[in-house]
Amino acid sequence: MEELDRLLHEECEMQVPGGTENSYGKVNILLQSYVSRQYLESFSLVSDQAYVAQVEWCSNRRFVMS
Repeated sequence: MEELDRLLHEECEMQVPGGTENSYGKVNILLQSYVSRQYLESFSLVSDQAYVAQVEWCSNRRFVMS
């Protein structure tokens, strides 16, 4: 996805192992863009970012049991 590649190369401060090729890289990119309040144009990425942010928020508050 072009927008995810752009976020990786232009907006991510931390290194992203695996890049956009796997789900771990995508989650990493979306978390970094959420924290830095980057604007996303693609609805699917906005939706994915909201989900990732909710899971992160819940896990930080111990609502998620692993």
